[in-house]
Amino acid sequence: MSNIHNFTNRQLCEYQSIFPTVAALLDHLLFTIGNGYEFDPEWGLPYYDGGRGPRTKPIFIDKYPRMTPKRWEKLIVDCHAKELEWHIQWNSDTDRVESAMVRTPELVDFLREDKERREKRLTEKCAKYKPVSVSDDDFTEEAFYQDLRDMVEERIREKHYWMDEVMLRPYPLSENYAKIYKLNEKTPKWFLQIGLNLCRAWVRFLNEELAAGNVWTKPESNYADLTWTTKHRDMLVDLVQKLEGLVQNAKI
Repeated sequence: MSNIHNFTNRQLCEYQSIFPTVAALLDHLLFTIGNGYEFDPEWGLPYYDGGRGPRTKPIFIDKYPRMTPKRWEKLIVDCHAKELEWHIQWNSDTDRVESAMVRTPELVDFLREDKERREKRLTEKCAKYKPVSVSDDDFTEEAFYQDLRDMVEERIREKHYWMDEVMLRPYPLSENYAKIYKLNEKTPKWFLQIGLNLCRAWVRFLNEELAAGNVWTKPESNYADLTWTTKHRDMLVDLVQKLEGLVQNAKI
């Protein structure tokens, strides 16, 4: 049976800092503009364009290979190598400054402790790359809704504040470019249902945000203000109606 389990497993591991949940990944795939994916109207599915390398080729999201133990091992090793590369890049200037500074016992202790903290952060980041195994249950409306709530709680716990507000919103929808608007009668029923479940979960989430008055209230306009939130809730309501019709008429 075609599905996006293999695609999702790989993405949630390789880009775990960007996609903390399945809902976050689907928001990127179906809502975000310029995400590196194209859409084939004849197949009715998004596909990764493969880049421009000599060995790359397009791959549809339902055709990703199963992640065997060997593939997991290679992926995680590659992810660790990237983290190490970023670690060296971001800390090279600091290390050069340290080597040029006049060393006092106090400074030596501070620099040693700072370096230990940076090494600890690297170890913690590398430890987050783990095999993932999703199931059909992770693509239901309830699962997506819980993902959204979990992402809000994570922002609160980690204090990832944006302008002192903890507000989660979908990527700004575009009827011309978002893949969610390109799903059609050729799209497999199982993927239409996933898109429908995601939109329903966002409608439920945004309705609760509006009912609780959890919107941006500062004078300047913001993606989480009342106007923006209401507009995109309404766009998602329209998408739900469209996708319900496609699901009902889908043959496979």
